[in-house]
Amino acid sequence: MRAFLIFCFFLWFSSPFYGENLLLEELETAVENGNYHRILSLRNEILGSLEKEKDPLIRTVLKRALWIDGISFTGSGVFDPFISSLKVVDDDVWIGTRSGDIARYSLSERQWFLLQQGAPSLAIRSVNAIEADRDRIWFLSYGSVHMYDRRTGRLFRADLPDSVAYRGMQSLSMLGRGVLVGTQGQGLRRILLREETNLSYPDLKNVSYLKQMDDDTLYAGTEEHGLFLVDRAGKILPAVENNRRTSGVRVLIPMENGLLAGSYGNGLFLLEKTGNRFDYSKIYTAAHWITGGSATARGYCFSSLGNGLIYMDGNDMSLHFAGIEEGLPTLDYTSIDYSAPYLICGTQDQGLLVVHEDFFK
Repeated sequence: MRAFLIFCFFLWFSSPFYGENLLLEELETAVENGNYHRILSLRNEILGSLEKEKDPLIRTVLKRALWIDGISFTGSGVFDPFISSLKVVDDDVWIGTRSGDIARYSLSERQWFLLQQGAPSLAIRSVNAIEADRDRIWFLSYGSVHMYDRRTGRLFRADLPDSVAYRGMQSLSMLGRGVLVGTQGQGLRRILLREETNLSYPDLKNVSYLKQMDDDTLYAGTEEHGLFLVDRAGKILPAVENNRRTSGVRVLIPMENGLLAGSYGNGLFLLEKTGNRFDYSKIYTAAHWITGGSATARGYCFSSLGNGLIYMDGNDMSLHFAGIEEGLPTLDYTSIDYSAPYLICGTQDQGLLVVHEDFFK
């Protein structure tokens, strides 16, 4: 960040960039004042400058000003800037951090609301997953489950035994008025605020990803044994010919005849439907450590560690990478969600990042 500020300071006094800098300064003031008509006008002017600009460094600054909004934790009360999970619900971005912070950021009010402050701890407190139903937001940590009731504005902690069995919870899916939880051990757990049920599935071990589709089919991704599906009758079936290539799934996005998948360790791949199972095909890309993904209005976007954001065009399935040179402040993204026309991205040390989908045009 310091190097980028020095670079901007240098450009400020370079005559070809002086006019653009005045526009950027005006844009920053308009954003702070919430003057949306002026913001739109200035963005159009900056876009005109970008179309004519040839210098790649100046283009980076203009693209960042046009389509990227960094949201810091300054004044939020959040202890740890490492965002481990996020979920967008309506106008709100719900986040959890590596140290156990739970907070809400209002996109319209541009304001943080802290629900639980994290703290240094020898125990793992990372918030691993966030899910929402109509009026409840659920937060899953390694050893605890919290629920925020939007009707009352109160945060509750589920009454769970303090035992080793509850210190490896890592994936989450909605189930009725409660949640279904995958652990580092075996099987699944159904958890309500005041009770829990252990669901015995010996074939499901170290479940790090859960995804319920519109047809009520549940997909369970494991760290070592691949991807499984649980049908309505509770029967467990391999979703694909499982091996290490299908392990570590972090995202599944429904497509017309299958699923678009991302893995933490094995990059991107397609699962094409054939009968009751899927055929696997690799999508070759330099990005191996996929942390999340979301469908957008015009394609698909994935977050990664080490390779920034990856955008896939919805028409030709071509891949486009966005990193530091394109205006992003970091290459390490832990989570991502979509609220049209914005992609909301969690980072390891840069807070939240709001990226307009036009950034990938």
